[in-house]
Amino acid sequence: MSRRLEYNIYTLGVKNILSSFLSQIIVLSVGIVLSFVLPVVIGIEQFGYWQVYLLYVTFAMFFGLGFTDGIYLTYGKYDYKDLPYERLRSTLLVYTITAIIFTTLALFLALEERDTNKQFALVAATLNIFVLLLSNAGISILQFTNRIKEYSFIVAIGKLLLLLGIVLLIVLNICNFKTIIVIDLFAKVIILTINILLIKEIFFGKVSTNYQSAIKEWYKNVKIGIKIMLAVYASTFVMNIGRILIERFDGIKIYSSYALAVSISSFFLVFVSSFSLSFYPFIRRVNESKWSSIYSKMNTFIFFISFVILGCYYPLNYIIRNWYVDYISVTQYLPLFLVMTLMQGKEQFLHVTYMKALRKENKLLLINIIFSIIACLTLIPVYLSTKSAYWVAFITNILIIAKSYCLELYLRKKELELEFKNIFSELLLIILFISITYFSGTFAGLLIFILVTLIYFTIKRHDLINFTRKLFREFRSK
Repeated sequence: MSRRLEYNIYTLGVKNILSSFLSQIIVLSVGIVLSFVLPVVIGIEQFGYWQVYLLYVTFAMFFGLGFTDGIYLTYGKYDYKDLPYERLRSTLLVYTITAIIFTTLALFLALEERDTNKQFALVAATLNIFVLLLSNAGISILQFTNRIKEYSFIVAIGKLLLLLGIVLLIVLNICNFKTIIVIDLFAKVIILTINILLIKEIFFGKVSTNYQSAIKEWYKNVKIGIKIMLAVYASTFVMNIGRILIERFDGIKIYSSYALAVSISSFFLVFVSSFSLSFYPFIRRVNESKWSSIYSKMNTFIFFISFVILGCYYPLNYIIRNWYVDYISVTQYLPLFLVMTLMQGKEQFLHVTYMKALRKENKLLLINIIFSIIACLTLIPVYLSTKSAYWVAFITNILIIAKSYCLELYLRKKELELEFKNIFSELLLIILFISITYFSGTFAGLLIFILVTLIYFTIKRHDLINFTRKLFREFRSK
């Protein structure tokens, strides 16, 4: 690879990562509204049903069977103009038919729910299966062909539509969990339409009449991607099993408070991990000899940024204690969920991206399945014996930290031949943060947190400053 070509790849990769920033600011802003305004506007019970809907929407992509991950891996080095349009068009037709079948089957199951409010939430969640499967296929194509600006536009517009819709509901005084769900579905349909128009060559045109070939192509992509999909769901299952237990066996108000802590931390996770969507095409285009160096520098940078974000706990704690009295129990879960966000964000950006690039889907799947089994064997008996949402959050936190560092140890030792001494310092910082939040007052804790952050920055300042300068220098280059 020529130096000029490699330079262009680096510059394009950095620009794509940073160009996502504006859309993610919008995502973060909408997340703040959904997490802080809705609980007050619609009340604790209505907010709980909204969170039930969001919980089961997270399982919608399971019914894609990894197809989009398959085309992501298969065509990850392609530019848009070089894609085999007719082949993709035919296999997407098969994919669409499977989406209709799974949506119909899930709908029958949702109608079995006896709680009418939960039934509404579950039925709406099943409708997401069809919409999100098709939308995700289009988004994946934009991502792996490096059309990150269009992807960022779609993300931003989708969230703005939802935000404007909720504002309109509040103004009209008809804001409840059902009308919000309708607005959410409407926004997703609009985004799907825009997405299809952006890649109309893939969705419209001649379709192969060789249906057997189209089914084989669909199956090939499913076979490639299902390991990634299962790994992702096994990973999220560690987090979601606690939510499912509380949603199924506890009252809606207890679940609502627990879900609020998840919600507050989740929009930070979206903000941190979303940049991995630009990072994968970048890594696939860079010489593999550079992967170790990029991993090491990016790891230090991401952990520091994520650790600084943990400082949001202190203003959040103050806000909840003074203005969200009905949700006061959230404060005991919040430090744990923010740490989970830090670990999951780093895992999604670095570990999963590198495992995909190295084609180590089997290892990724194995590690996630092992921790999912451990989660079941620990969380279920602990919850049934204690009925404590806090212990569910605490054990989930330990499992997510352990899983993230298990992946990191594998990458460093087996694939990238890097030292892993940073793990100990990162663990120390995480333990310090959790200890500070529980054993210090809000003001004293904030001062200690700032001191710890400054000490860490001082130790890593050369790496952080040099890496940041390089990022912005390449972003500003012509």
